[in-house]
Amino acid sequence: MNGGKSKENYRKALELYYESAEKGHAYSQLQLGKMFLLGKGVDPDYKAALEWLRRSVDQGNGEAQAYLGEMYEKGLGVERNIPRALELYKKSAAESNALGQARLAGLYLAGLGVEENPRVAFVWYEKSADQGNDEAQASLGRMYEKGLGVNRDIRRAAELYRKSADQENAFGQLRLGDFYLNGLAVEKNPRRAFIWYSRAAAQEGDPKSAAQAQLRLGAMYCQGNGVDKDLKKGFEFYERAARMGNEEAQLSVGAMYKDGVGIERNQIKAQEWFQRAARKSKAPSKRAMGDIYRDGLVVEKNIPEAMKWYKKAAEEGDPSAKAELLKLRLEASSQKDAEAVPLPANAGEARATSAAANLPAAETGIEKSREQAQLGLDETIKPGDVPARGKPLPAQKPKGARPQQEKRTRERPVKEPVPEEAGPAKKAGTRRNPLYLLSAVGLILAALAALLVGLGKKADQAWESLEMRAAEIAALPRPDPRSLPAMAVQLPGEFLKKARAAEASRRKIPAPVVEAAQAPAVVQPTAPLLRQEYKALDEAEISRMLAARNIFDAKRNPGGNFQHRYEIRNAAGLRLIVDNATGLVWARQGNAVRMNLKKSQEWIESLNRVAYGGNKKWRLPTVEEAAALLQKKPEGKKYFLDAIFGEDLTVIWTGDSSTVAESWVIDFQNGMTVQAKNRSRLLTLMVSSSAD
Repeated sequence: MNGGKSKENYRKALELYYESAEKGHAYSQLQLGKMFLLGKGVDPDYKAALEWLRRSVDQGNGEAQAYLGEMYEKGLGVERNIPRALELYKKSAAESNALGQARLAGLYLAGLGVEENPRVAFVWYEKSADQGNDEAQASLGRMYEKGLGVNRDIRRAAELYRKSADQENAFGQLRLGDFYLNGLAVEKNPRRAFIWYSRAAAQEGDPKSAAQAQLRLGAMYCQGNGVDKDLKKGFEFYERAARMGNEEAQLSVGAMYKDGVGIERNQIKAQEWFQRAARKSKAPSKRAMGDIYRDGLVVEKNIPEAMKWYKKAAEEGDPSAKAELLKLRLEASSQKDAEAVPLPANAGEARATSAAANLPAAETGIEKSREQAQLGLDETIKPGDVPARGKPLPAQKPKGARPQQEKRTRERPVKEPVPEEAGPAKKAGTRRNPLYLLSAVGLILAALAALLVGLGKKADQAWESLEMRAAEIAALPRPDPRSLPAMAVQLPGEFLKKARAAEASRRKIPAPVVEAAQAPAVVQPTAPLLRQEYKALDEAEISRMLAARNIFDAKRNPGGNFQHRYEIRNAAGLRLIVDNATGLVWARQGNAVRMNLKKSQEWIESLNRVAYGGNKKWRLPTVEEAAALLQKKPEGKKYFLDAIFGEDLTVIWTGDSSTVAESWVIDFQNGMTVQAKNRSRLLTLMVSSSAD
């Protein structure tokens, strides 16, 4: 009944507006254009909307300018033209039109047609929100929530979301629901969250936010959060969102069909939904599948399955999937270490040493780390090969050995002679066996020497490769070597030193120093300590800091010359750069993997969780610490940086900010401290004030 009245009202309004618009009435032309643009009472007709809005714009109508600008911005019925949209939005905003102000703010926030400027965007959104525009209120709430162009204020964000939600703004309702679900600035209340999600899901003007609300409702039904658990209803909401084009929902529907959750198991339909999601973007779809199995929100939590999907996405170059795969492997490795059962005393020290090196690298084909090379361990040395009392064991049968070889191996162990059966030949054999065994041990040691030298060479090439590759990073956390008992047979360390020294002597090159398997001592600085707390700095403060610390900068302080005393130290198989002048310890990525600021910080946090290099205090450097690395470019070198750090560090992050969306970074190519957007993809150099 109401639907019929509504259609009748729209039909009458259309007739009245049309009659008035034909007479040149700007407001009627605007309303007629909006009806055709938004499909209110009529089928959407962009061509007709364009004609009537242009007529209204020609008469200076500010709201018509905003709507016409939207058509140019989105390419609705006309070729997309951002400069033209910007021009129309500016005219509309100058007329104090709230919609024009909101749309102009959107261009500044996204950097479309103008340089990205969150602060200017904030000003225009605020003007529009003060006039009651629900779109501006929701967007302003997001800026307060994220700290874009303004100091982060969750409570103010909640207020603005509520204002926009009360005006039936779908995004405002969605975010207000999120706040209630998670207890952000309001008391946690899943039931209220469910109510706001339901209102947002019913909105037709914002399909994207409505689909997100449907997705959240599906999750709440599947979890029984704020509503009675109902897998069937959960599936229905996921399917609605999926049909609206929500990729995450499509993946969830596929997973539910695959595992028979809330719907009868159907592998064909599961594959159809997976493929539908994959048509948009393959790697993110696979990463989202990893999220689904990792979190267990839709299907039963399954970490191995999650890792499988993350690996697929990582192989397609998805950096987020690489990071998630890294985290899961690090957590799995750390958990395995924590759950390890202490071995009995008679198991031998070699078993403990082997446990320190027996990491997932063997499973993934990754080259063994420098620590394994230093300890002289390889797959040919198994736990128990060196007993606690130092008695050599018989050589183990090589893989693929022939039966004849196996027979000879069985004859090697020394057996007690049996008097009643022992003839002269047996007695002679018994006398030869010790010499035979010593010869065999000598051959094994010789083979081991060659093997260790080869491993040393490989380690020299491979030890740098300790960065974002998930499987290799997963092999990094190791027990502190100082906690391992001393070996009864002091074979690996001393033997490796001698073997590598002999090889170096043969090649007439200096023998590399093999550090003791212990973390470096705390460094006592000889220069004034550099600031370690992060700050927000402006250009003037940067210049004063460079001058006060005598730090080189090709533009601001070319005469600067901060002195360092670098030293290479090894800890748990990792190469650390120690600066004895500042007391700082540096660790860099093995390969040049670029990440935005957030990903860089998350990566460092994941390494701290597993005590990377025996240290849980890695962080990004302050701009003061990182800028101090700059030096006058040595002749013939590419970068303004000591060669001890390598030849591929171009620009690195620091933890100091310049604005809410930018941070100070160090440009080693040009020898300067500069600013970069936080979403930029740069390199990471970690620092710690202690090597403990």
